[in-house]
Amino acid sequence: MDFPEVEFGSKSSLESANNRIRHAMKLDTDLAGKIQAVSEELKKTFLSLEPYFQRYTEKICKKCPTPCCVNRHGFPDFEDLIVFNALSQPVISFDFNKKDTAPCQFLGRGGCTLERCARSYRCTWYFCDKVFEIFETEDKEAFKRFEHLLVQLGQQRMVITDLFERLWILEKEFEKAKGILTTY
Repeated sequence: MDFPEVEFGSKSSLESANNRIRHAMKLDTDLAGKIQAVSEELKKTFLSLEPYFQRYTEKICKKCPTPCCVNRHGFPDFEDLIVFNALSQPVISFDFNKKDTAPCQFLGRGGCTLERCARSYRCTWYFCDKVFEIFETEDKEAFKRFEHLLVQLGQQRMVITDLFERLWILEKEFEKAKGILTTY
């Protein structure tokens, strides 16, 4: 299913999408419970991945003169908002005045200042070629475990968004019914 776009730099677009997701999560408690169960597994996968990220990004990214982390990449898309809500993770306070190509507003001297589960998904899976190459060649067994966990994270995220899609259909039906009722 195609979810709506969250317009970069638009506070109203972000808030509207997040409010609709929160509302949809309340429409079917059974589905919301299933989403919650998968999100608990997702949290565990994030925690399992963190040491790998720290080990390699800390070495290289901290010293990089041209970090890949730009503001646009840190802005959540609709699926990110679904996952944030599933994790009961508040949406980050985003500075909407920063340009999309500016260095990410969450990039600190030691790397990202956000918890991994509070970042957009693209911030989780993306590695520049240099980091990826060093990681892959330095410890092949660790790299295999990391790849497995990253695939697992993607699958768990997909299960959450697939389950949410059923809630989204209910949300759209609710909005349609509400529109019909307000015309009377």
